[in-house]
Amino acid sequence: MLLLLCIWPLAGWAQPKGQPLYDKSQLELQTKFVRLADAVQHPEFCLHLDLSYHEMWTLDSTVAALMFTQYLNLSYNNLKTLPGEVGEMAQLQYLFAQKNYIETLPYGICQLRFLKEVDLSDNQLLRLPHCVNGWENLQRLNLSKNRLKELPVAVGGWLLLQELNLYYSGITKLPESLCTLPQLRLLNASTNRLTAVPDNIGDLAQLESLDLSFNEIKTLPQGIGALTRLQELNLRANLLTSLPGNMAALRSLKVLDLRKNPLNPADVELLRANLPDTQILF
Repeated sequence: MLLLLCIWPLAGWAQPKGQPLYDKSQLELQTKFVRLADAVQHPEFCLHLDLSYHEMWTLDSTVAALMFTQYLNLSYNNLKTLPGEVGEMAQLQYLFAQKNYIETLPYGICQLRFLKEVDLSDNQLLRLPHCVNGWENLQRLNLSKNRLKELPVAVGGWLLLQELNLYYSGITKLPESLCTLPQLRLLNASTNRLTAVPDNIGDLAQLESLDLSFNEIKTLPQGIGALTRLQELNLRANLLTSLPGNMAALRSLKVLDLRKNPLNPADVELLRANLPDTQILF
């Protein structure tokens, strides 16, 4: 059964030939669907399609008909990939596909230039397509709990990205292009196999929260001292033996976690003296 939710104005929408105009003052139009077949039958009304917990093994290519859909939830299924036709969902803004078994993404997905939020966490992703710079309106991306080794250079095209979650995603290196994102406020790269931080990390002028805990980082670049908006910095459980001298410039820092690093206690105490308003855990 289709879910009748709210009145949706049809001004500007093309009316199919042979069908009467709808009386907007009396008729409640369907905008939220929970069955793909129903949504495909009425694509002009489907703004929200929730197919989560459907025990799906494949997503049918008929999703190409859903050119007005803005929200698609595919989470908690058994999907191993997505059809290329998903790229035809031209108005899609929110894509949730966490808790599946997705290994690869089709190149067609790069056509979804209106995407604002994408959650692909808890899958088996091995790589991202190199064309993902097409996600020019992306603001939040969750890639945690995957099998990625690296991110493509194309991530530098996400100029509106504010939050990026790479927790336990398998990455061994952060691309320098990631540090050119002018709006990034939160970066979680915890519990990976990182051994270094890009030298241009200081270019993330809006960064407020940085989590690099539980990696294998041995040194930090001097650029980290340029993160003047940083409020939370988690470096717990790395291999740091020293800290950049300019970390004392991080005056906005509220919490700094240095636990489980082979640091000289005297250096930590000196940093405490230089950052009296920062809670330093060691």
